[in-house]
Amino acid sequence: MTSEKGIIFNIQHFSIHDGPGIRTTVFLKGCPLHCPWCSNPESQKYQPEQMLDAETKLPMIMGEEKTVEEIISEVKKDIDFYEESGGGLTLSGGEIFAQFEFAKAILKCAKEEGLHTTIETTAFVDHEKFIDLIQYVDFIYTDLKHYNTIQHRKVTGVNNNLIIQNIHYAFTHKKQSF
Repeated sequence: MTSEKGIIFNIQHFSIHDGPGIRTTVFLKGCPLHCPWCSNPESQKYQPEQMLDAETKLPMIMGEEKTVEEIISEVKKDIDFYEESGGGLTLSGGEIFAQFEFAKAILKCAKEEGLHTTIETTAFVDHEKFIDLIQYVDFIYTDLKHYNTIQHRKVTGVNNNLIIQNIHYAFTHKKQSF
């Protein structure tokens, strides 16, 4: 196992909407896009941050450093569910490519453990990194915010050309995706 470390903000067990079967979803911090409708705004910053708990209104720290070994150990607690349902590990965020080396190390280790892997990504990353990481991925969820480049930049702050290139690569290389 690798000693690679990264920042996560949640590990959600028994996820049924983040890929096929029953899954454990690991949410990484950091995202280069600035979507006004972000479903995980606590994921946008790259480092742990203080936030108010929605229920108690008390301050809490959102985000913590974890090693690949700690994450895989936590994910493997649900291995019986994966075997029965065809599930596995899902990496989500934020944007997983914001912590490229960490995400790649998690996925590589998961594949070595025989786990099915899924990623949820904007695909906003250098094409070479995209190719390098998805060799460890069985299923990809991508979210193209807007097909029109001008509108995409207006709502997210980034161009969509690279995203479209990466999505096209995933489809043409027979990665299951939605």
